Amino acid sequence: MSPSKPVARMAASRRLPKRAAGSRIADERLQSVIDLAADFYWEQDAHCRFTVYRPSGEPDAELSGLVGKTGAEFFQELAETDGRESLAAAIERRAVFRDVLHQLGSEAASARYFHFSGQPVFDQRNKFRGYRGIARDVSVQVRAERLAQLENAIAQMLAGANDLATGLIAVIRAMCEALTWTAGNFWTVDAQRDTLRHEVGWSLHAQERRSVLSPGDRLPHWLTHGPVWIGDTARNPRTSHLEPAEAEGWSTGLVIPVKTGGATIGVLDFYAPRVAAPEPQFLKLLRNAGAEIGRFSSPWVPKSWSRPRESGCRQAISIRGAAARSACRCKETRAACS
Repeated sequence: MSPSKPVARMAASRRLPKRAAGSRIADERLQSVIDLAADFYWEQDAHCRFTVYRPSGEPDAELSGLVGKTGAEFFQELAETDGRESLAAAIERRAVFRDVLHQLGSEAASARYFHFSGQPVFDQRNKFRGYRGIARDVSVQVRAERLAQLENAIAQMLAGANDLATGLIAVIRAMCEALTWTAGNFWTVDAQRDTLRHEVGWSLHAQERRSVLSPGDRLPHWLTHGPVWIGDTARNPRTSHLEPAEAEGWSTGLVIPVKTGGATIGVLDFYAPRVAAPEPQFLKLLRNAGAEIGRFSSPWVPKSWSRPRESGCRQAISIRGAAARSACRCKETRAACS
């Protein structure tokens, strides 16, 4: 045995602690970058399957199954509207990509949105080994932009409608599409009798009118203070008069008073088989929309009711698709549902 070999091994053993210390410092630096710039760091193999998920702070339970899946299997990539190439095209070119919007979960289950940025990884032989990068949760920003677009659209629909009923159908449809409701109605309140009259409605499946309210009913006392969320129309005390068969297929409801001058002059109500409870921003929009509708349907405004033409429904625009493609670039925390 050459006397140099033990020396070489001894020298190597002496270097190990330094390497371990250097690795620890590098790891700490990486974690600092993740904490400052992203919600999590990720790596993918050459087949674009996630191999590393490293969060900033505590692991996210909804991302626990990320490792082993591809982005397409775990997320839904949303199309961009700013002319940038798709993620698939960028990966095909082995190019860097930035702020590609992904959706986690369905709209009905309160979807979350993430911006992904990544760069390709090559080995010493210049062989492609995958991608690595960061992701940021931009759910708050995306939803806020969607609601801002919806609020502007509501005002434009009412202002541009040939008659109020046509405008309201467009508004109800846009609001349904924004939160995946399947049906909605607008009721006016008889000021003298304090009873409800159904004016217009919209349904995704063109079904008969569905509502927890009925023509001739007194204005519900539980609508005094603002929007009312009904998680299960079959079990809620407010809707106990409904037969189970009637409630099937539209078990979630949201009822909003329409006010002007402090008086309730109408009611909006929306229904779906099952959707997540609305967030504070959406409830704020509902109050603003109710006030906007109240100004247009107030008896002091010279607007007459007329039944909408067949073409009126076509004037409604879909906010959901455009808003889901929106991409904001600042980081905020998620808003809690109420």
